[in-house]
Amino acid sequence: MRTWFHKLNLFQRLLIYFTVIIIFSIVVVSVTTYLKSSKAIENQVSIYLKQIVSNVNLQIDDYLGNYELATLPLVTNEEVKTFVEGRLVDNYGKYMNYMEIKSQMNETIIERPEIEQIYLMEGNGHYIVSRDTSSLTPIDEFYQELNELTSDSGTIFIYPRISNDELVITMARKIRGMTTWEPKGILAVDLNASRLIRSWGEINLEDNSFFMIVDDKGKIIYHPEIDYIGQEMIQPIKEQLDGSLHHNFYADWNDERTFFYFNTSDYTDWKLVLAIPATKLFQPISGIRTTVFVSGGLALLIALVFAQHFIRKIVKPIRMIESTMKKVEKGKWELASEPEGNDEISSLVKNYNKMVNRLSFLVDRVYKAELENQKAEIMSQRRELERRKVEFQALQSQINPHFLYNTLGTINSYAIFKEIDEVSEMTEALANMFRYSTKNLEIATMEDELSHVGDFLIIQQHRWQKKFPLDIDMEDHLLHSKIVKLSLQPLVENAIEHGFQTITDSSKVTIKGEVSGTTLFISVIDNGVGIEQVRLTQLREQLENEQLHYKIDQGIGLLNVSKRTKLLFGEEYGIEIFSEVNKGTTVMMSVPYTSKSIK
Repeated sequence: MRTWFHKLNLFQRLLIYFTVIIIFSIVVVSVTTYLKSSKAIENQVSIYLKQIVSNVNLQIDDYLGNYELATLPLVTNEEVKTFVEGRLVDNYGKYMNYMEIKSQMNETIIERPEIEQIYLMEGNGHYIVSRDTSSLTPIDEFYQELNELTSDSGTIFIYPRISNDELVITMARKIRGMTTWEPKGILAVDLNASRLIRSWGEINLEDNSFFMIVDDKGKIIYHPEIDYIGQEMIQPIKEQLDGSLHHNFYADWNDERTFFYFNTSDYTDWKLVLAIPATKLFQPISGIRTTVFVSGGLALLIALVFAQHFIRKIVKPIRMIESTMKKVEKGKWELASEPEGNDEISSLVKNYNKMVNRLSFLVDRVYKAELENQKAEIMSQRRELERRKVEFQALQSQINPHFLYNTLGTINSYAIFKEIDEVSEMTEALANMFRYSTKNLEIATMEDELSHVGDFLIIQQHRWQKKFPLDIDMEDHLLHSKIVKLSLQPLVENAIEHGFQTITDSSKVTIKGEVSGTTLFISVIDNGVGIEQVRLTQLREQLENEQLHYKIDQGIGLLNVSKRTKLLFGEEYGIEIFSEVNKGTTVMMSVPYTSKSIK
């Protein structure tokens, strides 16, 4: 694939790049828009269904709660408790008890017309019903069923069932006797659910959408299609309903993808479920989807047309340059046609033409001047070598006044003869310095340089009329390391001359040597007045550019030491300056590290 792609020309590559980027961008925008719209509609539908289910939930809880309250007078009635305990033995007492309970039942039914039947049953098979009818479920079976379903605590149990092909809601609870907390009987009420069913049927839903109620056992107790009532809920949906008290999910219903939302009644533990086919749910955005993709297709087409036009404007001048370059290869100095405009491509063509003109001019000259240039290059290299050699000798000659050495010897002899010890000491130190400086060496050992610094400090001691403290902080093996000759004394002299306004007992200069890898760092550190930041920056820049004019009167300047170090050891070595006002200055010289002494 990669080999095939690289065989394409620039126009084809750019067209592919633009096409891929445009298609990718439009697809991302279209899909994102569609998904966000789908999610927004799903959220809105969830909120709408939640409101419907919550209202129905409140309606059911309120409806059944009222009927629970309506049965409380029967639960607490003394005649009812007397009946379930079975304490009456005479027929008259039983008759009066029966009539009293029957009267109470009739009053309750009159107040609550939705009550179809009231049952009062005790464990010995005796019972009282509000209405005598042959369609009643056998009482013994009914009692046993309710006795298993209801709790001994006396809490209400709501039991939806089908009676005479109609949904009946049975509310039952166990009744305690008058003398014991042990349940003695069961009070049950059959409610006609037609009123609830009518209200459920009035829920405004789309075609193929439906509302159903599932009990806590997973059995459908209400569905618009009566065939579903009493059936077990299919397992995937049942698992979703059992997983939480309320949420929404997708599942298949009658081989159709369906969106479900449910809520759980706190009073009955029933699951109130609303279902909408996914096709109906997302029907509002089908138009959005079509619009998005049609718009995306048109945008893609327009973008590709503009991209092709843009790519041609880029590629055409490049092809023109390519054509003229092939002619130039054959010796035909032909210029390319310059396009209009001031963009980068136009500038490229114009600069190409300038280059061709310049090349044609230079080629005419280069053949004639080639030999002369080669000779001149060789001579230039020779002159550069000689210049560096002369420069080094000139730099070193600044400190080699040989003619003074014999004179200093005479002065020293005269001072000894006259017993002028100070003059003798100064003259001897100065003679040592001149003798050392006249040696025909470019590099020296650290030990020789420190000895030279010692002679210098003897002279400074007599100059300042006080001994100047010098600390040497380096290991013994570094004394044999090689450094540039006459490089250490100028740094010490620079520290004394410029580092201290006056020499005091606290004035101190330290020479420190340390090795890092293959580099030896020699630092001359003073605790003097330091250098201001502006001046320090100037010194660093001038030292870097080898244009430093910051020199002492009777020594070698920083530039002298730096240039000789670079000439001998390379550009990566030299001098660095660090300073802080009122704290002192550090001049650090770097040289290659070697422990071999000079022979």
